[in-house]
Amino acid sequence: MNTHGTQRRGADVLIDADLNADGARFTVVANGAEAAQGSAAGVSHPVGSTVAVRRDSSGVGFVEVRDVPPSGVVVLVNRP
Repeated sequence: MNTHGTQRRGADVLIDADLNADGARFTVVANGAEAAQGSAAGVSHPVGSTVAVRRDSSGVGFVEVRDVPPSGVVVLVNRP
């Protein structure tokens, strides 16, 4: 969720490394911007796209979520 009301934002979202192995992917199941405009055109993280689990140098797992519009919401799941 981007809580900023006027600027696009992103974040590295921490995940449980024990539940998400290297190479795991999260699937986008909802995107507020896509729902609002009625199509995925020009939307970051459209529904059905995936985001790979990454690890930093200390082994902490995370997914990169970028370019979320102001007050936007993106929902990801790691299981079907």
